[in-house]
Amino acid sequence: MVDKEEFEKVILEVNDDLYGVTGERVWAKALGDDLYEIRNTPWHTCDVSWGDVVRAVPEKENQWPKVLEVVRRSGNRTVHIFFLKAATDTDKAEILGKLKTWKANYENADGKLYAVDVAADGDFDGLCQYLHEVEDAGMLDYRTGVSPPAV
Repeated sequence: MVDKEEFEKVILEVNDDLYGVTGERVWAKALGDDLYEIRNTPWHTCDVSWGDVVRAVPEKENQWPKVLEVVRRSGNRTVHIFFLKAATDTDKAEILGKLKTWKANYENADGKLYAVDVAADGDFDGLCQYLHEVEDAGMLDYRTGVSPPAV
C-alpha cells in the first residue's frame, strides 16, 4: 500500500503589480518544525519554486502558515508566460509542448497565464532564449522575476 501525501496551503507574500496581488496561497507538504516543501509553481512570484523548503508559521491560530523565509532551494526555477492575442490555440500548444525540451512543466491559470517550473537539471537559459525569440514574434511576454512595487 502506498501512503498518500497530504498537502496544505501556505501563504507567500508577493508584490505582483501586474495582477494587483500581494499574497498567494500555494500547496506545500508539511515536514515538521514549521518547515514546508512547496508543491506547486507560484503564479505571482518567481522567487519561490516547486520543491523549495520554506519556514512558515501562522500569524494567528486557525490561519494558514505564512512563509517567513526560504530555508533550502530545490534548484528549480520559476518562469511566467503570458500569451498575447496573436497566439492561436495551435501556437500555444506548440510552444507549451516544447517546454519539455528544457525539462520544464507548466500549470495553466486562465488560458493566458502559465506558471512554468524548470527542473534543477533543466536548461533555464536555453528556455529563456527560446521564450525571447517567441516574444520577439509577438506571441507572448514572459518574466523570470516579479518586480517589487515602485516606492
